[in-house]
Amino acid sequence: MCPKDRLFRGYIELELKLQEVDRVRTLYEKYLSWNAGNSAAWVRYAHVERSVGDMDRCRGIFEIAIGQEALEMPEILWKAYIDVEIEEEEYTRARDLYERLLKRSEHVKVWIAYARFEYGNADNGEDASSRLPAVRAIFSRGYDTLRRKGEKHDRAFLVETWREFEKSFGDKDSLAAVEAKIPRMVKKRRRVEGEESGGVGGMWEEYNDYLFPDDETERPNLKLFEMAHAWKEKMKLGLLDSDDEDEDSGDEDEGTAKVQAPVEGDAEGLDDGANSKRKRTDSEASDAEEDS
Repeated sequence: MCPKDRLFRGYIELELKLQEVDRVRTLYEKYLSWNAGNSAAWVRYAHVERSVGDMDRCRGIFEIAIGQEALEMPEILWKAYIDVEIEEEEYTRARDLYERLLKRSEHVKVWIAYARFEYGNADNGEDASSRLPAVRAIFSRGYDTLRRKGEKHDRAFLVETWREFEKSFGDKDSLAAVEAKIPRMVKKRRRVEGEESGGVGGMWEEYNDYLFPDDETERPNLKLFEMAHAWKEKMKLGLLDSDDEDEDSGDEDEGTAKVQAPVEGDAEGLDDGANSKRKRTDSEASDAEEDS
């Protein structure tokens, strides 16, 4: 802690002992104008306002604090703000804060904390089990978000936490649904380029990868989508002839016609055509013998 920090904190503690709240406010305003990124100082300032029963000023300080561009450890500021609302039993406000936080950071710990809050803080005396659908919805959102971002390790951590939750509070069906998402861990190797490798060939390192069942299920569909996309790109570049498409469709129609059974009247026509064809063949053969 730098000398100026110690000076401000010591002066503030002295004024608090003397219960000079207005002087404390003035000191915090000067302190935070000098170091607006100090999350811990913002939290202490908000707690002072709460201790004197002024929740509006407390919330106002938190709102100003989370709006700062450069904060040291912003997570402690958000956690303190959410904890205050929970302690005040303002659960709707706490939910809103979690949703706002997720717009800034989709970290796996935020999703897990949000889910645990939802189960542990039921509104208006309702039974905690009634919050199970909301908890599962949060876990599901977190799972889908981490999947979209390609965060395999965080995704595996979330689904494991989700499974433990279902073991404690869910039923067989809900547990089975989550266990179907559990990944397999496999060891892989990858090449590491750097100065230590000498720049020739590189070095190899082992790492753990996670194979998720739903990713493997969707892989064939993804391949089909990629093929269709490539075909459309070729069409745009004129690499495929539209006449070829017409011929293909014509062949398909002819093939369909071949499997149709002829009607009774057409059978005689087929026989007459075969007889005339044999007559022409015999005539051509006799002409060939005379020439020889």
